[in-house]
Amino acid sequence: MAIINTCAITVGNLQGIGPQCADNIGGIKRVFLCLNGDVDTVTAANGEVTAITMVEDEGTARKFKEYSFRKATGGMTSTATVNDAVGTIFYTTELQLQFSAMTKEKNVEINNITRQGLKAIVEDRKGNYWYLGKDDAVTATAAVAQAGTAYEDLNGYTLTLSDVSLSMTLAELRLPAYRIN
Repeated sequence: MAIINTCAITVGNLQGIGPQCADNIGGIKRVFLCLNGDVDTVTAANGEVTAITMVEDEGTARKFKEYSFRKATGGMTSTATVNDAVGTIFYTTELQLQFSAMTKEKNVEINNITRQGLKAIVEDRKGNYWYLGKDDAVTATAAVAQAGTAYEDLNGYTLTLSDVSLSMTLAELRLPAYRIN
């Protein structure tokens, strides 16, 4: 009796990973966010985003907005969840951001971020760009505002955004074409 493979997901052959260089650096530099509905289509192939088409209003395309933060206060982690018993695999990517100094304006912006589905482009410290929100909207899973206790404590916000996807985050290499504001 032949076994019929009914999986629709195509996987490639293993290629191997060569020796690792000592020129690596961790962390993220900045994040670009837009509302989930601002992205019309995303074209991806071989783990790379090749095109993002933004929705247009009266001939003007919507844009990703830049969010900056202090060095060593932002990070991104992708974790696979595999359940062989039921045949599922998905990846959860968590984006952790910290913004210094509580202000009325930041309070409004954090409130807006936490209440809506988003798309995200993340620039890491090595200059690579990663796209989040391919399969589903990126959503806030935690937001904390704190004044701190001691002088050296954070006065500001800590925000966690999560993306659940069928694949790891996608490399994004042609950032200027995607209307960053």
